[in-house]
Amino acid sequence: MEAAAAVALRLAAAQTASMTREIGQSQWLADVEGEPSTVASLERDLTVDVAVLGGGFVGLWTAINLKELEPQLRVAILERNRCGSGASGLNGGFVMSWWPKIASLARLCGKDDALWLADETTRSVTTLGDYLAGREIDAQYRQSGWLWTATTPAHVGVWNSVVETARRLGREGIFESVSAAEIARRTGSAIHLAGIREPINATVHPGMLGRGLARAAARAGVEIYEDTPVHGLERSRPARIRTPRATVTAQRVVVATNAWAASFPELKRMFVCVGSAIVSTPAIPDRLAAIGWTGGESISDSQTTVTYYRTTRDGRIIFGKGGGRLYYTGEENVEEASQQIEDAFRISASAPEERELILEVVS
Repeated sequence: MEAAAAVALRLAAAQTASMTREIGQSQWLADVEGEPSTVASLERDLTVDVAVLGGGFVGLWTAINLKELEPQLRVAILERNRCGSGASGLNGGFVMSWWPKIASLARLCGKDDALWLADETTRSVTTLGDYLAGREIDAQYRQSGWLWTATTPAHVGVWNSVVETARRLGREGIFESVSAAEIARRTGSAIHLAGIREPINATVHPGMLGRGLARAAARAGVEIYEDTPVHGLERSRPARIRTPRATVTAQRVVVATNAWAASFPELKRMFVCVGSAIVSTPAIPDRLAAIGWTGGESISDSQTTVTYYRTTRDGRIIFGKGGGRLYYTGEENVEEASQQIEDAFRISASAPEERELILEVVS
């Protein structure tokens, strides 16, 4: 099946034939790897009010908000690698509301709570842009909307129940109808047969966002210790956290390790981790302009294991696919996941030169 990414990749094949394939490296993190770290690992015992385990988006936002609410608190982040280098640096960079899930949310938690969640996540998209602008954090935030598309006749209209639920809840303007011709123009490919647009949504550069939030946290007075894995957590009052070279004593502990929280026995039975991986092309801005794929929208199709893609400021295509094998810890097989997403990428290509394209980065 030829998708929008495949169209641009066919145009890019000639200029990328000499490139090599790297497995397990995130394009987002490669973009910022030259930025030196300004923090060190933990080398001495520490006593804090709040210890945050994990320096990804959740951990960084939590620490920043705690300091803004109570500046006198002593807050420390313990990150095993660099801030933003886990799942926060390994995603598509979509900034989305929960409106696409509103029908499911209404069934699960009732219309009032569903409406509150959807409205709050809608506000959070714009709030993120305002926050970044106010603190001069360049995370390549771009509010160009999201396209929910169908690439086979069977998927046309799968969004109707979502649109109808939003209408019943008094939010008729959340989604916009888009003609087939306009969908094809915005995605660069007529393979997209139909779709709708949610204009509120945005995209970011996850690597730049993670590094920017780390700088903001440090300015707020958060203590950040990178290259500091947690080897043990004593469930005492106060808690004691063991790291390779020091022990942290904390009145409160925030577990902000995403899927890796499944390593905690108390949480393990609550987790089923679903992998999602992305591939990146080289920068091909002229090629994208030639097919009209310049609007900056994020795009998803309607498959059960959804395919999603977008372009970047420098003209790369980011192509990802969710689903695949289920895991019961956060330790996904990186090479296996990388191969699965590359296979999905190649299947989407119809011409020989597309199938033989050497991808620059897999993450």
